[in-house]
Amino acid sequence: MINYLVEEKFRGYSWCARMIRSLLAEARRKRMELREIPDLEAADPDTTCVLLLGGSRGWIESLAEQAANRGIYPVALSNRQLEESRILLSTVMMDVHSSMQLAMDYLKSLGRTRIALYGVNPSAASDPWRVQRFAAAGGSREDVFYLSENLEQTFRQFYPMISRYDGVICASDYAAISLLQHLQKQAYPVPERLYMVSYGNMKLAQMTKPSITSISDAYDQVGMAALSLCALVEKSEAIANVIIYLRCRLYIRQTTENRPYVKAAPEAQARAYPENRFFRDPEVEKLAALENLFSQCDEVDRQLIRLMIRRKSYAAMAEACFISESAVKYRIQKMEKICGVTSREALLAQIQDFCSGNK
Repeated sequence: MINYLVEEKFRGYSWCARMIRSLLAEARRKRMELREIPDLEAADPDTTCVLLLGGSRGWIESLAEQAANRGIYPVALSNRQLEESRILLSTVMMDVHSSMQLAMDYLKSLGRTRIALYGVNPSAASDPWRVQRFAAAGGSREDVFYLSENLEQTFRQFYPMISRYDGVICASDYAAISLLQHLQKQAYPVPERLYMVSYGNMKLAQMTKPSITSISDAYDQVGMAALSLCALVEKSEAIANVIIYLRCRLYIRQTTENRPYVKAAPEAQARAYPENRFFRDPEVEKLAALENLFSQCDEVDRQLIRLMIRRKSYAAMAEACFISESAVKYRIQKMEKICGVTSREALLAQIQDFCSGNK
C-alpha cells in the first residue's frame, strides 16, 4: 500500500490535478493500492512509502521528517530540490534547467537576442531554478521581472522597459496569459514586436489569441516515475535518495509565429580534463591490488598467505591446507595475477610491504 498527501495550498492548481490523475492511472495499470490520506496518523500500518505532493519547502520537509520518524520512506513530487535536507528523501521533478535552456536556445535560433524573464515567483518551487539557468544561458539578472504584489504590478514594472526586448520567457502560463492581456490593452503587437514563450502548456494558453508557445511539464509521466521510485527504494534499504528528472517538450504556437525550432549544429570541441593523479600513484595501485586480493580470498587462500610469509614450501603448504600441491600453485598464481606480478617472490614482497606497516 502506498499513501499520498497533498498540500492544501497546492491542491487547487492544474499541476496537482494532473499529477494525481497520473498517479491513479499508473496505480491501476500496475494493480497497486494507492490511497490519499489527510495526515500521517492515517497512514496504513504496513505502508513503506509516502508520496508528498506540494510546492512549499517547509511543508515537504516537515512531512518528510515525520514520515522518516515513523519508518516510512518519503518521496516528494515537487520541483523544489531539497539539497540541505537532513533526512533521506527522494524526488520526482521536472528538468527545470534544461527547459530554460530550451526556451533560450529556441528564441535565439529565431534571432531574438534581447530576452527578458517575466513573472518569476520567488516563493515558487521551480522559479529560483529558472533564474539561475536564465543567467547561465546568457540572460542578465537585470532582465528578470519578479512577481511583486500581483501580476498587474509586475506588468507596470516591465512595460516602461519593453522596448529593450524582442523576446520574453514567462515563468508560467499564468504569467504569460496575464502579460498578453495587458499588452493587448496597450495595443502592443505580439508577436510582431515581441516573441513569447512560457511554461505549463495549459489549455488556456492554447486557447488565447494569439496562442502561446509553451514548454510542457511532463506531469503525465509523474505516476510512472513515482511508483517506480517507490518500488526501487522498497527493494533496498541501501538507497539513500533518488532524484528523477522528467523531460519537457516545446509546443510551438502563434506567439512565436509558429516558427520551427532549427537547432544549430554543435561545435566540435575537444575538452581537456585535468588528469586524475590518484589513479597513477604507484602506492595507490599496490593498495588497490591488495584490496582486490584480500576481498577475493577464501579461508584457504588466507592460510596460504600466512604460510608464504613463513617461507613454507609448496609441499608444506599443501599438507597444512589439505589440498594438492598443484592446487596450491594454482591458487598462488591466481593471487599473482590479481596483484599484477609474475612470481611468488614479488607477490610475497607486495604483501609484506603492507603487513610491515600494520604490525
